[in-house]
Amino acid sequence: MLPSGAGTSAGADNYSNGFLPSTYAGTIFRDSGDPILYLSNPSGISNASQRARLDAIREINEEHFEQTGDLEIASRIHSYELAYRMQTYGPELLDFSKESPATIESYGINEKDSRQFGTNCLLARRLVERGVRFTMLMHASWDHHSQINKGLERQCKATDKSTAALLTDLKQRGLLKDTLVVWGGEFGRTPMSEIRRPDEADNARPGSSSQWLHNLDGRRGSEAGHRDWSNG
Repeated sequence: MLPSGAGTSAGADNYSNGFLPSTYAGTIFRDSGDPILYLSNPSGISNASQRARLDAIREINEEHFEQTGDLEIASRIHSYELAYRMQTYGPELLDFSKESPATIESYGINEKDSRQFGTNCLLARRLVERGVRFTMLMHASWDHHSQINKGLERQCKATDKSTAALLTDLKQRGLLKDTLVVWGGEFGRTPMSEIRRPDEADNARPGSSSQWLHNLDGRRGSEAGHRDWSNG
């Protein structure tokens, strides 16, 4: 999970495993500094000794799992293996040096407004390239209860260019043929104002929201469902 923006509505519930075993919980990348901490082994620990240590722990955990059937033990095994893979492949994933200047520019990484979300979009493409099945980007800061004209413009500057670059990049690399991109908001918003701040805020409409999906089979855009805003 790649977060950006100010605040995180609903927090970890947005990427938790829900009713599934914790094996399916999302792994969050930090939104500032190094996205993944502790990628390097401590001093004196080689990759070989790290692998041997994990193999020994795995054998003990597997034996315990066979005795108890506790799914949380299976989740712990998965967690250790995921951490090792991140240590092994994470540094290369996070290294943008082989990306062309044109690619970096297209994602808006060199621009202050779009740098954070643009970096996440490029990371998302690199994750998809490496076979990650589910990649989630979450950009907060859309809850405009005041000064909607300024706030909405700022968030569009932060996300529009990078989103377009991600879709274009996925298409050019042939990745859209087996990738479904889903864009959605937490719930509906209107351009009409709240009574408390005329002309400067939105009204929330939790009964509806806007979503768009791209691509899979190349069908053109279509509309599903309709909301009568006059009735809330």
